[in-house]
Amino acid sequence: MSETTLKPVMKTQSHPMMTPSGDEQFLNPIERVVDDIARFSTRIRELNSLVAGLKHELQQHYEQGAFEENQKFGDLRVFRVKKTGSYEYPEEVVEKINQLKRKAELDHKLEPKKIEYWVVR
Repeated sequence: MSETTLKPVMKTQSHPMMTPSGDEQFLNPIERVVDDIARFSTRIRELNSLVAGLKHELQQHYEQGAFEENQKFGDLRVFRVKKTGSYEYPEEVVEKINQLKRKAELDHKLEPKKIEYWVVR
């Protein structure tokens, strides 16, 4: 999927994506970077929606007996993955967990998780 041709990025010791001063010509213009991120993100959402619809259709075929689990279609194998989700706790357990969390917060025994990432909308 080569919708854009990106210029190589020079890497330095200080930060893997920064260029040494004077070498900005190796970076793509910021407007293009932001535009590409937004465009590709939109396309990814569209494709994920299509895949979800096709998986729903696959489930319908399975329920109608059109194929069996772990069946091959050419070079592709279709199988169902089963994962155990998170637990569903009874209300009294949830309340106890919340009490412990509040106490730890009040006693300053918690460090908030620090998460950083770029958002382009």
